[in-house]
Amino acid sequence: MRAEKVITRPPVALHAVADFGTGVSARITSIKAVKVQAVGPGSVSGPGLNVVIQVTNHTAKALNLNNAVASVASADGTPGVLMVFTPNEGGDEDIPLPGPDSFSHPMNGSLLPRATASGTYVFTIPVVNRNPITVSFSYAGGGPVVLFKGDAS
Repeated sequence: MRAEKVITRPPVALHAVADFGTGVSARITSIKAVKVQAVGPGSVSGPGLNVVIQVTNHTAKALNLNNAVASVASADGTPGVLMVFTPNEGGDEDIPLPGPDSFSHPMNGSLLPRATASGTYVFTIPVVNRNPITVSFSYAGGGPVVLFKGDAS
């Protein structure tokens, strides 16, 4: 059995609308520089980017967003580190929580026809390597990928 080839669309500007070619589009509604605090194993403190991506479903069918994935790469192609920690309400009070800029809130659930959904993705990425950056996003594992490219100083 051969794996199907994943289609990657040509890059668009950071705040442009990217078309997946499936009746679904995405755009970055916000990108801001933040100071990220490490929370647990694999987390890295330092300068980062808070990226909010909005998806619009122009189709007549609901979309499953549980496998939506975003990534960022610096100007030299080095990947940013996604901060996957999301605070758990009612958690251990002995563990101090970092500021809200250190949390990702990825898309999930079902996106109804002709509706929009947003997700927040926080990455650590050095300031000196942000001109340009490339953000890649797919709303479904194995589905098409859109690219956003531009300066994020």
